[in-house]
Amino acid sequence: MLAFKEIYHGYEQAFRQQLLDQLYRLSPNEFEHFARKLLNVYGFNEVKVTQATKDGGIDGQGNLQLGLATMRAAFQCKRWKGNVGRTEVDKFRGAIQGEFEQGIFFTTGDYTKEAKNASIKKGAVPIILLNGSSIVDLMIEKELGVEKVPLYIYRDCLTDFMVEEAEKSVQIPSETENVIITKSEKTSYTGQSITAFTLAGSRYEVKQWKEVLVKVCEIMVANHSDRFEKVLNIKGRKRPYFSRNSSDLRASAPIRGTNIYVEKNMSSNGIVSLAHKVISSFGYENNNLSIETKENVEHNL
Repeated sequence: MLAFKEIYHGYEQAFRQQLLDQLYRLSPNEFEHFARKLLNVYGFNEVKVTQATKDGGIDGQGNLQLGLATMRAAFQCKRWKGNVGRTEVDKFRGAIQGEFEQGIFFTTGDYTKEAKNASIKKGAVPIILLNGSSIVDLMIEKELGVEKVPLYIYRDCLTDFMVEEAEKSVQIPSETENVIITKSEKTSYTGQSITAFTLAGSRYEVKQWKEVLVKVCEIMVANHSDRFEKVLNIKGRKRPYFSRNSSDLRASAPIRGTNIYVEKNMSSNGIVSLAHKVISSFGYENNNLSIETKENVEHNL
């Protein structure tokens, strides 16, 4: 997986540079019309490019609706590889001051530190500075000249699956003896979306499976704070489910009111199974915990 991420990072950087090179190869007029289209997809309306001989330092203008108000904005484009300095920013501000509420400066290059510092000045029209990298970000976000193709990545989970299947029981030592809690036949929650769970007569709404486990633990803390640390004895055959050290777990979630973390990187079935083991260790019956899924709700309607 790490090797793939490195390959993808390299591809992404090369693709972004390719877009930037293509922008630089546009003619000045083409770049101005590209900026017009970018503002259009970003929500501006009535965007137009001014005539080259009569722009007065303004390459185009448009309106942005903000609630009931309309903000008039002007833009200028510099198809440069170097940095735009403060002088260019000040000239642009002077050209739009008193006529527009905002200025937007596009460049394929970047801006000097002085230009960036001068973009926002008290009592003056603010100038939004978009450099080459920012423009590419917007192109990718708005899919302007960019097509996003779904890419599926597969992760080998066979080992985790086999470990989960092999864990037919788990040992929870008490103060006097070792208690063996055996898995019983249960409903499969694979592919289902959790909506809520009920524990000891109280209903709790949740949005993700991992919230079930964390919330069950927090309820146990509230009712059995003096004995909650016994969950540290709940372990799988090859890995712990609880630890005071988050690095001991693959993906940890803190349990409020304690210094203990719980493993959250599990399947829906694994989470429900562990939640049953947690409540059982405090004397609750398995039927004290019930699960509601979206599928269950729709079936009952």
